[in-house]
Amino acid sequence: MLHVTREGAAEIWTVDRPAAANAIDRVTVDALAQALAGLERALAEGGGPRGLIIASAPRAPGLRPVFLSGADLGELETVASPDAARAFSAHMTGILRQVEQLPILVIAAIAGDVYGGGCELITACDLRIAERGIQLSFRQARMGLSTGWGGSTRLVHLVGLGAAKRLLLTGLPCEADEALRLGLVDELVDPGAALGRARDLVAATAQGARGAVTRLKRGLHDAVVLERDASYARELDRFVESWSSDEHRAALAARRQKKA
Repeated sequence: MLHVTREGAAEIWTVDRPAAANAIDRVTVDALAQALAGLERALAEGGGPRGLIIASAPRAPGLRPVFLSGADLGELETVASPDAARAFSAHMTGILRQVEQLPILVIAAIAGDVYGGGCELITACDLRIAERGIQLSFRQARMGLSTGWGGSTRLVHLVGLGAAKRLLLTGLPCEADEALRLGLVDELVDPGAALGRARDLVAATAQGARGAVTRLKRGLHDAVVLERDASYARELDRFVESWSSDEHRAALAARRQKKA
């Protein structure tokens, strides 16, 4: 189950399967696809939120908090053929690639432990705000699996090859402080504060021009996937585009008025 809400400048997607440790089943995957389609429509029409926050519902009191525990293993047992496995993997991989390419800030508000495919999902976000005391574990190998949602590719870009090997090949839990040091998470906050901090970051992003944020995010993506000279060329094109934009002219006018 997935709840989609709007709070200020942020759209919030909340995975709500606490009894299943917030595992991602087919229903949740389909709900993610539907929410993504709605968000992309709103953005294409020139409106929509300024940021997306991915959150999860809390578990019952007394249980260790889990943000996302990856794919629903009970459902995985019903995937009977290689073709069905490929289709399942390709569907979720496609969703996360679209999330990664959204023109707005995407934040994972990590209020619990993260396992397997949950770790793959957070690597598709721009920022990962984690609460102190949580653990992250790429435990795919312990289930006889490799990453199925594009996580290996994104993880290498995020933390480097050496750290990615240690995380993926050992499957050992990564404590929050170590995850921050590696760059697997971007900021640690006190328990209960991840969602609020994510809201604050979206609000800060909303102070910038929508088009400028979009161009900056595309430029950062290009810097990772393109050869350096090609990235420089696109960066120049985007600067000229932004220089000629209504947003830039409005910012200059506001500055002149403030100085007058």
